[in-house]
Amino acid sequence: MYGEPIMERFVMQSGITLTVGYGSDGRACQFLIVPRQSLRQLQSPVPPMSSPAVSATLQELLPVATTGRQISATTAG
Repeated sequence: MYGEPIMERFVMQSGITLTVGYGSDGRACQFLIVPRQSLRQLQSPVPPMSSPAVSATLQELLPVATTGRQISATTAG
């Protein structure tokens, strides 16, 4: 009735949600990975995710075998 969705939200691992935004061509073009929140928690600041949780989530979404070669790397000091 309203056309194809332009965003979808999925529950990934325990405590993590993935929101996917789609471009006009229908392909995924934006990912938002955040700790899962209830509607009551939406007013509170979201605690940061741990580096291992972020790495595991990215590996699940974009396995190294399916991505191109790394162009550059940035490390936080």
